[in-house]
Amino acid sequence: MAPIRIVVGIDGSRASERALTMAIRLAGRERGHVHACHVGHLVVPVAFGSFVVPVEDDLDATVERLDRVVGEALGQAEVCGDFSWRRGEVAPELERAAADHEAELLVVGRSAHPHFHVGNVPSRLIAMGRRSVLVVP
Repeated sequence: MAPIRIVVGIDGSRASERALTMAIRLAGRERGHVHACHVGHLVVPVAFGSFVVPVEDDLDATVERLDRVVGEALGQAEVCGDFSWRRGEVAPELERAAADHEAELLVVGRSAHPHFHVGNVPSRLIAMGRRSVLVVP
């Protein structure tokens, strides 16, 4: 049996930290590989009345921090893995990452907003139905 390939979406939230931990545990049990992926939202200017305010995007700092977090977590667990980032809509980009890495499993955190229940990203990934999706609370 080939090692399991897992893609986990991370954004620095508590839910994504739990998703990363779960992905690493699963990969450790199955001698698998974890590919952690951060998707930076497209930066869009926000209009307020008659003027436009550009939205600041601190992607470099976020990517640097998440790369460090992922590296430390993988190293402590002695699990093979890596980290990358993409820019765009989160669900489609995570699905592309999973396809690129031939992942059998996508792991994501549940929305922190209680009225969203599962969350937009997990719901969209499940609806795509291209591979198994584990939603971590």
